[in-house]
Amino acid sequence: MSLETTTTPLEQCTHDLRDELFYQRYALDQHAIVSTADMQGRITSVNDNFCRISGYSRDELMGQDHALLRSGVHPTGFFKVMYDTLARGEVWQGEICNRTKDGRLYWVSATMLMYGDPSGLPTRYLSIRSDITLRKRNEVELQYYGSQLAEMVRTKTAELQCATALANAANLAKSEFLAHMSHEVRTPMNGVIGMVDVLQRTDLNADQQRMVTTIANSSQALLRILKDFLDFSKIEAGKLEVEHIATPLKDVADSVLQLMLESASGKGVLLWLSIAPDVPRAIYADPERLRQVLLNLVGNAIKFTRLQPGESGEVTLALECGALADGLPGVLLHVRDRGIGMSPAVVGRLFQPYAQGEVGTAGEFGGTGLGLSISQKLVALMGGQITVNSTPGKGSVFTVALPLHAALAAPSATSSPAPTVPLRTGAPSVSEAAASGRLILLAEDDEMNREAIQDQLCLLGYAAEVAEDGLEALGKWRTGRYALLLTECQMPHMDGFALTAAIRSARVPGTLRAIIIAITANVRQGEGQRCMDGGMDDFMTKPLRLKELSVMLAKWLPTPES
Repeated sequence: MSLETTTTPLEQCTHDLRDELFYQRYALDQHAIVSTADMQGRITSVNDNFCRISGYSRDELMGQDHALLRSGVHPTGFFKVMYDTLARGEVWQGEICNRTKDGRLYWVSATMLMYGDPSGLPTRYLSIRSDITLRKRNEVELQYYGSQLAEMVRTKTAELQCATALANAANLAKSEFLAHMSHEVRTPMNGVIGMVDVLQRTDLNADQQRMVTTIANSSQALLRILKDFLDFSKIEAGKLEVEHIATPLKDVADSVLQLMLESASGKGVLLWLSIAPDVPRAIYADPERLRQVLLNLVGNAIKFTRLQPGESGEVTLALECGALADGLPGVLLHVRDRGIGMSPAVVGRLFQPYAQGEVGTAGEFGGTGLGLSISQKLVALMGGQITVNSTPGKGSVFTVALPLHAALAAPSATSSPAPTVPLRTGAPSVSEAAASGRLILLAEDDEMNREAIQDQLCLLGYAAEVAEDGLEALGKWRTGRYALLLTECQMPHMDGFALTAAIRSARVPGTLRAIIIAITANVRQGEGQRCMDGGMDDFMTKPLRLKELSVMLAKWLPTPES
């Protein structure tokens, strides 16, 4: 016997009443947008909020397919997923974009479910919604502005990258230009300074010696100006580096005053050195850069000392221990003078590039106006600072304050007398030098430099033959007559690097390695390493001085008397 489930009129009435109360619970909510539809999707009821937001009256909606409100915004399959969820007896929640009677779009957050008769069979869909149009509009606007902002960021980033690339290209071009100009200036200066070195060692009367000394000093001044421009360029590009090694303070100070002695004597200025007992023998710094700073300060002190006829002036370099601006211990190097002094306004702009004290200072005393700016940056790179205290008409005190990091002082060349240049009474002939294995080949494309270097070599007791470019030098070297090659790096037809590579590649195993010394007017950082990486044994920068050339040749090709 089969049992059939039947629904009594009372049960059906109770179920319908419960459904109606369930519907009314949401329909009366002031914010809820409520509707029901039959299983075919036809609207069976709506509340007032539904009519208000859709723009349709209740009579216009009753019996209409719910698709009447579709906006066309949602992709294909959106509503299928919704109805499949409901068919499984699950609640569907999501955001729907509908269209009003007059065509406007609006957004709702919807919760939809199915409910049925007392037997459990589904009979209707219930939809409870809330208006989120304003929120969605804000989201769209936010997304729009976000995309606009992202586009602006991309545009600005591209502009910044382009500007950075242009700035880097400009810096590179400036560096290349300065390096090229340095090379072009140093090449003729090598001829001038080289010949002056030779001329100073000939028999001259007093007037001739004075004139040659003036030429020599002027040449060195020109080189210092060139070095200032190159250093300033490196500092601006952030490419100037300093060392952090044991720096013997007394040796550095002695060498500075020794170098400035002739200049001071010429103006009637006495130089004094004072070192406090508690100053350490050495600190960690960059000895060459510190020497450069002190040379600039002492040089300025001498230059800006005005003396009446018969008067004598004083410049003092004093070293003592003290404190840095942050209170940490330091070494203070004071340069005191009794010169023209400066007003507070002048002191305020003193370390700016190209600034030179009062109006007319440059015309009266000369200089580029870069020395103090460079000195300040060099001291900063060493972890210190420069300060100045000055009174117009009474003089100035420049103070270099460096961190007091004591170091063990290694033997320094500055503490021993400068080596004298061993001059020979005469150089051997070319044939004699070739026979004794001491003939030098000089590869140099500049005629003035060839003559100057040949005269320097002769003065030092060496014989040399010359080649005007790398190709000619290679042909001569292959004769096997030469013990050492001095080669300019930049030459037409074949430069010094290509010449070196050709010589190295042609070496026969078991034979002696050729000695090759580079001569370069390029003072860019890393140029020396480039020469060594290119197969050269050593290098010298122009202008060549007799002392440096003598030391270099004694190292690689000592004379029989050495």
